[in-house]
Amino acid sequence: MEFIDAKHAAALVAGADQLDRKEIEDLARQRLHFLVDYAREHSPYLKEKYADIPENYSLADIPISTRQEMTQQFDRWVCDPEITNEKVDEYVADFENLFTPFLGKYKVISTSGTTAQPLRIVRDSRHIAIHDALMAQRYFGGPLLKDVEGLKEPNLKQCAIIAPGVLNSSYISFERVRRSYKARGIEDRTLFLSTLTPVDEMIRKLNEFQPDVIGCYPSVIYTLAFEQEAGRLNIHPKLIGCSAEKLPEENRKFISEVFGCPVNDNYCSTEGGEVAMLCPAGHMHVNSDWVIVEPVDGENNPVPCGVKSEGILMTNLACLVQPVIRYHMSDSVIMHDENCTCGLNTPWFEIEGRVEDILEFDNNGTTVRISGYLLSVCSYIVPGYDHCQVIQRANDAIEVRISVMQGYDRIETEQKILSSIRQLLQDNGLNSIRIELVNKPLQRTKSGKFRTAFKEFV
Repeated sequence: MEFIDAKHAAALVAGADQLDRKEIEDLARQRLHFLVDYAREHSPYLKEKYADIPENYSLADIPISTRQEMTQQFDRWVCDPEITNEKVDEYVADFENLFTPFLGKYKVISTSGTTAQPLRIVRDSRHIAIHDALMAQRYFGGPLLKDVEGLKEPNLKQCAIIAPGVLNSSYISFERVRRSYKARGIEDRTLFLSTLTPVDEMIRKLNEFQPDVIGCYPSVIYTLAFEQEAGRLNIHPKLIGCSAEKLPEENRKFISEVFGCPVNDNYCSTEGGEVAMLCPAGHMHVNSDWVIVEPVDGENNPVPCGVKSEGILMTNLACLVQPVIRYHMSDSVIMHDENCTCGLNTPWFEIEGRVEDILEFDNNGTTVRISGYLLSVCSYIVPGYDHCQVIQRANDAIEVRISVMQGYDRIETEQKILSSIRQLLQDNGLNSIRIELVNKPLQRTKSGKFRTAFKEFV
């Protein structure tokens, strides 16, 4: 395996920033061939899968991979025979293991497995060094944040407002920060808030803590921005960092104006790592020297720039131990290859993933906002959850449609999801909202996507 340490990774990332578009594409192509050659030599499954690739192959000649395929063939997919699915399961079963290297040298990222078989991604030191360098140089050192005063000060007060769940990668990242602070005796300079924390309690804790940096989901900080604007929340962060959901540009500008600080965003995934980062023009630039993103239609045919895709094929050029090559994901994007006004020489895309409506309810003259993301979180923690859709029919009424996974009791699962939604509403002072369970198919958008929450008054 090609060894790349932190210093080398930083030099590689900095060097690519000086290249033009064609030079970056050539560099990515070289790295792709290195990755494929490595996979064919070290992965038993990929050696078979790639047996018929022509000698002078292009990206399109490489077979597409799926999540189901990767999970089912895990033991034969990985490039280190010491790694097995059984060993990974044992490792992630103990939360404390997540803070020590797997087999002494790897990091493991895992989904919860609540709605499907857990997806395990093993990351080697090469991936970790490269993607740490991407964050350091293109996120914190990029054009949006490089001149922000105070961000380089030590021991900034860090707050994370994220979904509960010990396998949540955002939570694990925050926990690493918290433990680092604890080792230095300054654990009180960190604050974790679950997204399910009632808004009034969240406001109180944020006002007491006065964070310097906030990491959160766009819909959550968007609802808090209204509380800041109304004066109930009064904090002055130096930076707000968003991820996991689409952040509409008008929402980003509103959040930034209300809190008086930059709002950054990045597109990252379990499979691809740090895929794209926001520029001052509001565009998500692909880290295309280390990640290849191919927009595709419903049949996995290429989609041209400027046209909305039905999915993407992701290739992570950094990780060798578990190759992710032309891996299908359902995210919808619009790719752009025209030059950006920010001056970066990489392509950028618009994320066309689901943008959940913010549902608004009246509580004794005060508007209470509940994001679709929160409704999703309190639903997917219920075993058997497949999909849940909340439609606001009036100022005091919602309709709920639920899809239950096979093998689970439908009535029991539905009631648990309804109870979880009702508890979320009550925790936010909404005790009189009428909730109707409707046994109808979930509504889809024109593109066929589900929306978790939206307004449709009758």
